[in-house]
Amino acid sequence: MAGVPDGEPGVLELLGAAGLLLPATRVAAALCLLALMLAMFPANVYASRMPDPPKSMTTRLSVRTATEIVFLAAAVAVAIGSR
Repeated sequence: MAGVPDGEPGVLELLGAAGLLLPATRVAAALCLLALMLAMFPANVYASRMPDPPKSMTTRLSVRTATEIVFLAAAVAVAIGSR
């Protein structure tokens, strides 16, 4: 992703996952992960359309989209269920 240092999204995802484990930060972590996933999805679309993508980005767009929907629904469920 342009403008994002290598590894930073992974660190943010790990911090969000850790935040989900603590009741005091669970809702905020779920909402932040939701925002992060929505912000990163255009990069997934771009990667799926690359003519010669890196091996780590060879998943078809339909599979990426379905997976993203599951993760987004999980984040929403945690945010709503923890209130």
